[in-house]
Formats: sequence, structure tokens, C-alpha cells
Amino acid sequence: MFLAQLSDFHLSSAQPERLDRLEQTLDLLLTLDPAPACLLITGDVADRGEPAMYVQAARQLARLPMPVFVVPGNRDWTEPFSQSLAPWCGKPLNGFLNLSGEAGPLRLIGLDSRRLGSQLGQFSAQSQAWLEACLQQEPDRPTLIFLHHPPFKTKLRNGSIGHQIEHVEAFEECLRRHPQVVHVACGHLHGIYAAPVAGILATSALSVAYQGIVEHRHGDEGMDLRPVITLHYWRDGRLISRLG
Repeated sequence: MFLAQLSDFHLSSAQPERLDRLEQTLDLLLTLDPAPACLLITGDVADRGEPAMYVQAARQLARLPMPVFVVPGNRDWTEPFSQSLAPWCGKPLNGFLNLSGEAGPLRLIGLDSRRLGSQLGQFSAQSQAWLEACLQQEPDRPTLIFLHHPPFKTKLRNGSIGHQIEHVEAFEECLRRHPQVVHVACGHLHGIYAAPVAGILATSALSVAYQGIVEHRHGDEGMDLRPVITLHYWRDGRLISRLG
């Protein structure tokens, strides 16, 4: 059994080619045989929160036969995101769009890591309480957590090295209390990264819109335009990730 992950569509009326890239990537996803058990989308669906871009994303996602789970990124706006992507995202609760689901033996928990008005994220008090309650419900079931911002240190745009998530220490403590979490999947970095977080592997996915290494440059759309999907395979009690 395996899961697919896509991230960072950055759909924009000013750059219609990004919708073409999303369509091509979903075309590739539909060729996978066997099909993935589900698709995880880790944020930044729209580049500037334009309502029409979420409508376009919904039309594309409606083509897919498998379950889809979507969390927002720092670029996403709550109201148009939750309206157009309602079949696939969490319901607004205290301003956050967290959700849970399942894929075969795995439990899936999606966290809204946004800090409104900032590129950086947060593990809010609301999300902390919600995640803790979710993990307590099924303490023996292997669980994958997915969110937009990486919970590990990266090189920031000002050249310093730090966390992308405020209160990440509380997230790490939560993981230590709940050993059923087997993997953390995120986006935001527009590249492949992997790092341990509280003894659990966390990985980031490539962007559908453009590939770029956030700490070195941003917006280099000519780097790599090939459709690429991150695949997570659940085998023998562990998760193995690769590009597809």
C-alpha cells in the first residue's frame, strides 16, 4: 500500500502555466498502476488566495478516483480554501483547518500550520490540543502526520538557520508522547529534504509550480518543470519514501 503526496501548486491568474503543470502532474498520477491509496496535498494551493484558483484546483481534484486530503499553506486563505476544497479539507475550527482520515492500516492527521500574515508557521495552542486528542483516540494505530511547514531547521531567506514553525518544541514533545507516529510529511521548501524530528523521519516534497531551493533562491521557474510525485510506501511496519 502506498500514498501519493503533492505540494505547493501556487495557482495564480497571473501565471496560468501553473494550472497546466498541475493538470500534467495529475495526469501522471492517474497512470500509476496500482493507484495510490490516497493523495496528500501539503499546502499553498493558491499563490495569493484568489477564490478562482481554488475553484480551478477543485475541478482538477474532482478528476481523481482516490481519497484526497488537503491542508493549507501560508499562502492559502481560509474562506475560499475551505469553500472550494470542502470535500477534501478540514472544517474551520477556531480559525484552523485540521483534519484526520485513514489509508489502509495508516491513520492520517493533517495539521494547519499557518500563522496568518507570515511566511513562517506555528503549532498553535488550538492545534496542539486537537492533535493531542486525535492521537489519544487510537494510540496503537500507525499514524502519518502531514502539514505545510517543515518541523525541522532550515536555512532561512535572511541567511540564518532556524525553524519554520513557532512552538515546534511542543510538536516534538507531542511526538515523543505518541510513538505511533511513524512519519511527518510537509511541503513549503519546494525541494526534497529529510531530517529526524523527535526520532521520527520528516520529509518535504517537491512543488508542482516550480522547483527551487528556498534557502538559496526563490521563483526560479526554469529549474525543473517535469511532473514529479512523492510516494510513501507502507511496508513491514515502516514507511519508505521516493519520487515517482
